[in-house]
Amino acid sequence: MVGQQRMTILNSGDVGIGTTAPGVQATAGRTYLSVKGSSNSGSVEFLSGSADADNASIGILQFTDINSTASTEKRVAAISSSLDGSTANNRGGSLRFYTKTDNTDVAIPERMRIDQNGLIGIGTMAPAATLDVSGTDAIIVPQGTTAERPGTPENGMIRYNSDTTKMEVYENGGWANITNASGLANIVEDTTPQLGGNLDVNSYDITSATSLDIAIGSAAGNDFTVDTSKLVVEGDTGNVGIGTSTPESNLDVVGNIVLSGGSGSNRSLGRGTTNDGGLWLVAGTLAGGAANFELYGGTHSTWAGNAYLDANNFSVRSQDGGTTRVIVNSSGNVGIGTASPGADLHIADGTSTLKIESTTAANDAVATWTTTTQSWSLGIDESNSSALTFSSSTALGTPRMILAANGDVGIGSSTPLADLYVVGRSTVTEADGVGNGGYQQRIYKSSDYFLQNLYYTGNNTSGATQVFNHYKGSGIQLVDGDNIGVIDFNGVAGDGNSGTAAKIMGEIDGASSGNTDMPGRLTLWTTPDGTATALERMRIDSTGNVGIGTQTPTSKLVVNGAARNLAAISNGTSTVNFATGNIQYTTSNCGSFNLHNLKDGGSYTFIVQGTTSAECVFSAYSDAGSTSLTVHLPSGHGVTTAGEHTMYTILVAGTHAYFSWITEFD
Repeated sequence: MVGQQRMTILNSGDVGIGTTAPGVQATAGRTYLSVKGSSNSGSVEFLSGSADADNASIGILQFTDINSTASTEKRVAAISSSLDGSTANNRGGSLRFYTKTDNTDVAIPERMRIDQNGLIGIGTMAPAATLDVSGTDAIIVPQGTTAERPGTPENGMIRYNSDTTKMEVYENGGWANITNASGLANIVEDTTPQLGGNLDVNSYDITSATSLDIAIGSAAGNDFTVDTSKLVVEGDTGNVGIGTSTPESNLDVVGNIVLSGGSGSNRSLGRGTTNDGGLWLVAGTLAGGAANFELYGGTHSTWAGNAYLDANNFSVRSQDGGTTRVIVNSSGNVGIGTASPGADLHIADGTSTLKIESTTAANDAVATWTTTTQSWSLGIDESNSSALTFSSSTALGTPRMILAANGDVGIGSSTPLADLYVVGRSTVTEADGVGNGGYQQRIYKSSDYFLQNLYYTGNNTSGATQVFNHYKGSGIQLVDGDNIGVIDFNGVAGDGNSGTAAKIMGEIDGASSGNTDMPGRLTLWTTPDGTATALERMRIDSTGNVGIGTQTPTSKLVVNGAARNLAAISNGTSTVNFATGNIQYTTSNCGSFNLHNLKDGGSYTFIVQGTTSAECVFSAYSDAGSTSLTVHLPSGHGVTTAGEHTMYTILVAGTHAYFSWITEFD
């Protein structure tokens, strides 16, 4: 079987693959390799035998000079393909172009590369853009006359116009010059050039034969700037800043403004061509070479006043004869209404009025006094009904004292509820007291009788407390009989003299034995009629004993004199409530009785005045009929004697009530 011919080698050395006639368009002296596809294009395929890796070579087409005398590198050019990427077994590819420099014998260097992303690098093996040219010389763009411009231009085209000798670019549907005849003096020259990005001007000028209009956007950030902050025009506000990138007004200058002129000439800031309503600065034309600032209003001929500065003083003068209104002298004193201030601030006027006014009703009017460490302010607090407030701060914060609009004075409170309202501790010293009648503190009222109220509010068990304190000095112990405090009830007699009617006194009762030991007694005094001397009537000593008519009680209650109940209590029902008195009686005959509120340790008397013979039956309770006591009646208890009263004596011990009785009272 005869096979199909696949490759032909002619005696000329030409090789044909897929064709028997290689070198279709041959040139004498050349050898050809022709590849023809059977039904499609012919292809030459390079297959790499190396392992998969980034930069692994796939194939190389090289051009070699066999006549070269170089011992190492005879190749003069080459085109190679390599793997390019990080994905194993599926990497991208790159094409690399090499040429040899004349009279060298080193490996031919790479001149151009097309990487896996289609980026072309000339002079760089890592192109970062569609065309990335790295070199130190230049790129020559297409050149031609105006008539030779492309017939169908596209935005972004750039060329050199040999007619105008200028670089030009096609943008926004038209050709615009990049340079002028002077080189780079004008970066952009066109009737209405438009920029979509930044315009950088480095060491050159922007000039215009007529007017120059730079239009910027109106949104925040659409600014015209010169060197970041040397000159800024904001697009949204129109504010102009010199020396600042954030101008806060129409013209905001951070730095000095210099107005210069010849000696003795006027330097002016004004409105309009005649400076009407402007500010004139005159230097070196007044006596002593003093500087003079003159103000004009309305028209330039209407003088409103001036600011006068000489070697010693700075003053502001009005137009009525140049009267000095405000002056600052060489000592730093400020004078208002006087030319010779004698203090830091000296105000002189027929009324001597100082007024601090807030023009906004919601704001405060505040005057502040400040040292290096402390400050005080006095002002009108608009948030508190225009109260006059004293605060230890530079603003009206927490008030120390306040004078409310109704005249109430508050100390430690911003809302005084009385003529004098104090929140916190208060002290009155006798050293500063004048007309106080010898008292440390006096409360005076000419009507009614509500003079003092100690009021405590809280959810705990505490209550309002008034403390009497006797302090002899550091380390000095109080001794028996020392007075701690007195509540004196004092009245004024008909002759105008005052005297004590009664008093309550707290005293030391016995010798103290330690730093925390403070034995005390409480005594109650009254003044007898016809005398001016109060006598002790009752005392409670340090052991809790109570003495009436005696200063040495030896038991819980000692009475020196007679003691009685005010009256015996009559009962018309069978229920007898001993909470109303220890001696109770009934005019009824004996029967069933409920005795209430018989307390442990109590002694009680119950008398039956009914004379009909009958037996008394008792139920006893320590309260109002709920907690019963065990009733113990004497042996032999029975019916009462007819025609006689009967008396029962009851002693309570714990939960037992013991009864004794006496009958046959005539």
